[in-house]
Amino acid sequence: METVAAITTGPAGQVWLAGGADNEVGRVNTTTGAVTHFTTTGISVNDITLGPDGNMWFVGRDAGTVGKVNPTTGAVTPFTPPTLGAPAVIARGPDGHLWAASSFEGVGDRLQRVTTAGAATDFPASGLDRPVGITVGPDGNIWAAAFAANAVVRTTPAGRMRSTPVPGISGAHSVAAGPDGNIWVTGRTNDTVARVNPTTGASTVFPTAPVDNPRGIVAGPDGNLWLVGHNSDSVGRVNPVTGGVTSFPATGVDQPREITVGPDGNLWVTGSGNDTVGRVVPATGAVTAFPTTGINQPFDIATGPDDNLWVTGFGSGSVGRITPAGVVTVFPVGPVSPTGIDAGPDGNLWFVAQSTDSMGRLTPFGGLSTFFTPSDAGVDGPGFITRGPDQPAGTGADPGGRLWITGELNDSLASVRTFGRHGFTDVAPTAFFQDGVEWAGAFALVSGFPGNRYLPQNAVKRGQIANMLFQLMDAPTGSPPHAFADVDPGAFFGDGLDWAKAQGLVSGFPGNRYKPQDAVNRGQLVNMVWNMVGRPAGSPPHGFGDVAADAFFADALDWAKAEGLVSGFPGNTYRPRDPVKRGQVASILYNLARNPDAWVAFAGPPPSTVLFD
Repeated sequence: METVAAITTGPAGQVWLAGGADNEVGRVNTTTGAVTHFTTTGISVNDITLGPDGNMWFVGRDAGTVGKVNPTTGAVTPFTPPTLGAPAVIARGPDGHLWAASSFEGVGDRLQRVTTAGAATDFPASGLDRPVGITVGPDGNIWAAAFAANAVVRTTPAGRMRSTPVPGISGAHSVAAGPDGNIWVTGRTNDTVARVNPTTGASTVFPTAPVDNPRGIVAGPDGNLWLVGHNSDSVGRVNPVTGGVTSFPATGVDQPREITVGPDGNLWVTGSGNDTVGRVVPATGAVTAFPTTGINQPFDIATGPDDNLWVTGFGSGSVGRITPAGVVTVFPVGPVSPTGIDAGPDGNLWFVAQSTDSMGRLTPFGGLSTFFTPSDAGVDGPGFITRGPDQPAGTGADPGGRLWITGELNDSLASVRTFGRHGFTDVAPTAFFQDGVEWAGAFALVSGFPGNRYLPQNAVKRGQIANMLFQLMDAPTGSPPHAFADVDPGAFFGDGLDWAKAQGLVSGFPGNRYKPQDAVNRGQLVNMVWNMVGRPAGSPPHGFGDVAADAFFADALDWAKAEGLVSGFPGNTYRPRDPVKRGQVASILYNLARNPDAWVAFAGPPPSTVLFD
């Protein structure tokens, strides 16, 4: 079997494989590893699952087929119900049926309920078919333009979606919240713009001619909507009351793509065809072009927190800072095809990297800081796919501190939590613990010292760690007094120590002492955290040469290394007796908060400080 598209568990502990383009499924002997092959005769198998009838069920997207395999004899029975579409994934539902999903060019997004007799019932999916543009609506929800569905899709911050068809537009591309309280969307392939009531879904469509191939749209500072004509090299002013469009030539700007309001009260557009940006005066529509030397194929544009314009260079792997006077500074970000960009609630610039399905964060003054995949950065919420958007296209920021990203090729939205800048002068933007300090500061796990310092190289004390873990767990109340004789009754970590002792995370020393000023070492820390999340078992050995097999923290270290919370030092050492530094602890706890697998043994829902749902 050259291609394995999926793997799952079958009856009696068997393992089954979907053979993709090999047109087969495989049964694996889990003792010997030997694979028994069963041909599916012309059906490329995309996914496989154990059905409620004890058979293995598979889907073949290209053939529009669902089929079952007898796990004992290997007999294959295919079904091709007319409503099935192009199924790519299949799962066993709680209702005794199989459920398949299609998301494929020319077929659209569909869900099918499949009985064990092979009959399929079709259900509409979210309508989020090829989402491109995204914005925050006047109702506080996220609105996306679904290009292939000719619709707009509203998503609540909790992840609930509602699709609203917009009859009369074709190729929904960009969305904006209008000054009239409505949602406005451009119809890229039939030269239209539509006004949509966010409450009722009622829509009115207006022609944009002579503005041809309208793409980006934004609410202007003059009370009108403004859009760009990609094929007509023009900008258009839209009256929100009448829908009338006034066209202006984008002189010197070739193939304008996106538009934003600049810090100078003008509109700014990107010229993807001749490496320019254009400044548009709202009162007259006059356009002044500026070259974006070093920024090839400028794609998206946004106003940053530094009162400059920021532009992505799709063809050059760069992001540019442009002053309102047109002065360009280029920041290389690598061969990642950057597309959408927006100012995040954390005071940074965030862009999506289309070719790597990732996001990048730029500090306004210090250049590129970090790359994330959306799943690592905290993709969350029902209705979102946890693997992150495929070919991310658009970005938007909501008032609640989240960034939103569209995934054009896998019909998805993802949200990413951001945090305000910590402001510590002794934490470099490129420090490995920088993100951890921002997160820890946002949830009051840490604070600073005089002079706006964090002191990342200082050791973490036993009193401090009790408070950090207590805050991480949402400061539970009701624990009995710790009763340690050497802890002042008014100590800032007193409640944390009550809780930590009650939970068995810490113990004392002879003479009923806690020694709160002593440093916490690396072995002690992993043991505390491991106990806090329920003592998960089954992790592979850590392999560090300087940790005894019977060390009290050995199981905890197995888990912490396996889950990516800690790493080692040269010579395959962990240095368990070294004090934990303040920078290190912020990074370790941040890694814990990002990783749902690290919480599998925890009783009850994780605390609000985690970055997943």
